[in-house]
Amino acid sequence: MAPLSDGNQTEDTDLLRRVAEGSSQALGGLYQSHGRALYSFAYRMTGSEEAANDVVQDCFLSLLHATRFDPRKGSLRAYLFGVARNQIRKRWRKESRLAGSIDDAGLQQALQSPLHNLLESELVAEVRRCVLGLPQAQREALVLFDYFDLSLKEIAAISGSNVAAVKGRIYRARQALRRQLQPYLARESGTPLARKKAK
Repeated sequence: MAPLSDGNQTEDTDLLRRVAEGSSQALGGLYQSHGRALYSFAYRMTGSEEAANDVVQDCFLSLLHATRFDPRKGSLRAYLFGVARNQIRKRWRKESRLAGSIDDAGLQQALQSPLHNLLESELVAEVRRCVLGLPQAQREALVLFDYFDLSLKEIAAISGSNVAAVKGRIYRARQALRRQLQPYLARESGTPLARKKAK
């Protein structure tokens, strides 16, 4: 799947200024640029269409009020992912449990394995279970990096961490998935899963 567009930074800044002036058309423009990516991220982290829609709505409602977005610190896309992340964390704290699923395309990229390895339903179900079993920080970093193609620096800004920590989370997440899925992938391909480095 091609990376989702992050919009145009200059255009985003202009639209955000117009939103602050009360333009609903400008808010619609920002939604067109970023709504799909935010929904996709929220769905992959919560597994709920209703929750994903609520998270997206909260993200764009936050733009109607005073915002801490500073274009000098990064893209509006990264800022909105940060808002979405905070909304998702609030939901997890409220529900006191993690729930959700990652679709097959997301899993393919997260594992960086051949497509045919993911076609068997037993493997797909096991991959979902393993991804959901990852610590929250590792799952979040893996999804943002492998599915949404965000840079390590952007993920660090979103998570309030640093690049080294994010890189470590991605590495540990991939190692955990490979370790748990080795029997399935070896059975599918007839060979051990190739060792690959985190980017």
